Amino acid sequence: MKKMLISLMLVCSIATLVGCGSTSAKETSSNKETKKEDVKKEANTKTVYNLTLTANAKIEPVKGDRTKDNVAQENGEYFANGSDVVKATDYKDIVVDVDAKNDTDKVISLSEINFGAELQDGYKLKGNISLTGNKQEDQVQSKSNGKYTLHYFVKNDTKAEKLKLTYLLIKNKDEFNNLIKDPNITKMSKEEVAEKYKDVFTSIELETDIKK
Repeated sequence: MKKMLISLMLVCSIATLVGCGSTSAKETSSNKETKKEDVKKEANTKTVYNLTLTANAKIEPVKGDRTKDNVAQENGEYFANGSDVVKATDYKDIVVDVDAKNDTDKVISLSEINFGAELQDGYKLKGNISLTGNKQEDQVQSKSNGKYTLHYFVKNDTKAEKLKLTYLLIKNKDEFNNLIKDPNITKMSKEEVAEKYKDVFTSIELETDIKK
């Protein structure tokens, strides 16, 4: 277990090296077909390996759910932002609705930790992500659709006009398993891992305006 955790941490650290742009990685069931990527005209919609993701973003007020002392309280003045308890009125919630359309003949599992996001100036939204909706049913069946909602909490003075959302898709499940099980993974540099397993990942990048 400890070795697997170390391997996963290394995978996370090499994500940007292999062109993923995501904050983390987790095994997903994906179609191993090598069909050419179909890039649609709309920046907020893209299809890769017959998986289509569409993203729309808006800003909503943060809803408090606890007291300053971290005691649960409906409509409380504070909320948990990561490990910190902060005042809800000092933050805003960037809500990202993601529609997933699975046109493959296999189930695809989407994970919240495979998403990465940044604002128009490159400011990375990390550590403040939660997934609601069908979190417990993250599998999108073949020839069907799924809906997800992501929440990124930022301070009120953060300029948020446009969002770039990246999803890290594991396109080769067998190679990903080989990466995790590789006995030499902890002895390799990030660059060496990225080169050896460069065909494991692909990224789906979407851009959308943030509605206020």
